[in-house]
Amino acid sequence: MKLKATLRLENGMEFHGWSFGSAEAVSGEVVFNTSMVGYPEQLTDAAYSGQILCLTYPLIGNYGVPSEELMAENLSLKLESDKIHPKGLIVFDVCEEYSNWEAEKGLEQWMNEQNLTGIYGIDTRELTKILRDKGSMKGEIIPQGAAHGAADGCPRAWLRPERGVFYQRRHRGQQLGHQSRPGSHRHPQPRQDGTLKVKVRRGRSTE
Repeated sequence: MKLKATLRLENGMEFHGWSFGSAEAVSGEVVFNTSMVGYPEQLTDAAYSGQILCLTYPLIGNYGVPSEELMAENLSLKLESDKIHPKGLIVFDVCEEYSNWEAEKGLEQWMNEQNLTGIYGIDTRELTKILRDKGSMKGEIIPQGAAHGAADGCPRAWLRPERGVFYQRRHRGQQLGHQSRPGSHRHPQPRQDGTLKVKVRRGRSTE
């Protein structure tokens, strides 16, 4: 049985859709990505750690999830890292059946395994316009039956998520800060959502 879900933004706006993945309420900074492909890589990108990620491409999940095989400790062969980093996922529509020769499981199965809360069936274009015009803002996904106002078990649901040790994001026009391992290469990457990302990956800068 499908459960209803609500996305509530800190400015009071609400979007109503359907829950998929974990049925736990989550909160975090709502950001978006406009890529047409690459949702497994985006979900395992530590730059989105603790955030709620909105994917603007209208159909997500159609080619499943590839192998999570590691080629070294905590270093994934096909993904950006060894786990999902965002707290929540927002999509317009999710594909229940997938087809790809590399796929080992479906998107929702993967989300359930890694406790990622999702909402689909909302107008992601409208949400993206709001975030692009107003800037990223805090929000929460509340599946039907989840405790309201207690996302992540914390009554202060609007706290900004902590950034990862090796990743920091800043809005355009603000100073870009970063931390990295000694001797690693750093390369700031512009993003389509109006932010910059410093990414440290596999001992080399990304192009």
